[in-house]
Amino acid sequence: MKEDLAWRMVRGLEKRIPGLSRHIVYYSLGTPLTNEHYLNATRGNLYGTEKSPAQIGPFGFTPRTEFDGLFLCGASTMSHGVAGVTASGIEAAKAVLNCRSSDILTQHGNGPLFLQAEDTSAWPEYLKRKMERGEVAREEEEREV
Repeated sequence: MKEDLAWRMVRGLEKRIPGLSRHIVYYSLGTPLTNEHYLNATRGNLYGTEKSPAQIGPFGFTPRTEFDGLFLCGASTMSHGVAGVTASGIEAAKAVLNCRSSDILTQHGNGPLFLQAEDTSAWPEYLKRKMERGEVAREEEEREV
């Protein structure tokens, strides 16, 4: 049944892209049962944990937790899907860096639109200083404890 459904989808696409099937090297069709089996997703849900409308957007989880230094982001926090994950990642980065969205999402010179967490060399100097001040503040707090 999955094989038949997959090829019906390809044939449907070929109406818009003639010859498409000749270029397919590999395909795989996932269904809600696939998600339930491999991801243990609630009833095959594709977008994280099951949510009610009262748990999405401003009513979802915030990136800050009651544990210092632990932040949340992902499909099961603010909202579902790629847009929800992206938004939650930006919110978590803002919380970690204590900055605005524009600090993270602004093109800096010829650099990328998104700042790379692994390589801070392309970060603007004011943001590097802000991050260093945050680390110093955390170190001072740890010494007090």
